[in-house]
Amino acid sequence: MPFRPDPAFQRQVFEETDAFDNAARKVAEQAAINVHGAFMPRKGYRGIEVQGRGPDVTVVNTRYGAHLQEWGSRRNPAQAPLRRAVRQAGLHLQEE
Repeated sequence: MPFRPDPAFQRQVFEETDAFDNAARKVAEQAAINVHGAFMPRKGYRGIEVQGRGPDVTVVNTRYGAHLQEWGSRRNPAQAPLRRAVRQAGLHLQEE
């Protein structure tokens, strides 16, 4: 029996890619709301970026001191804007 490619395969791949991108966009929008604080870099700089596409998409906080804001420090509790944004967008976060 000869191989016959699925005619709907390409459409399904694009739909999944769009779903990943839409979820990342929602998380980035919510994270931008969650990120508040002392760091006010140059005008127009948001700090929350969506990088990549499809299953490799990531949401990154590039603000100065973002690691301290996300994970906290000895004297400051973690605000976790990215982790909270994932949950607020209705997604499941599995931390490892």
